[in-house]
Amino acid sequence: MGFLLWLIAIILKNTVGVIGFVYSVIRSLFKGELFWYFYELSLAWDHFGNVLLQYPLNDLIGEGFGNIKESISSRTGKCERDKKLKVAGPDFVRVLNIIDENHCKDAIDEIV
Repeated sequence: MGFLLWLIAIILKNTVGVIGFVYSVIRSLFKGELFWYFYELSLAWDHFGNVLLQYPLNDLIGEGFGNIKESISSRTGKCERDKKLKVAGPDFVRVLNIIDENHCKDAIDEIV
């Protein structure tokens, strides 16, 4: 059943999703909300990536990845804070800190 739902979601994403994306970009452009639309999309992809890549992230960065309610940066920040980063964790944190100083620490969501 899970595979069937995934397949339907992929089909919808690649059909209706494209139309909805174009519509949303145009609408948010005219409303002056384009930045926020792309910010929300980025956050959604981040949460999706946390689920999609949970096993490689758990093996390479640290434990606890896979929660749809948490961003990759939040989980990485918790691993860094708790000194539980794995082999690729420190390098991943360094790259994110180049883009945005203290990114992982600032992204920690204590509610999740």
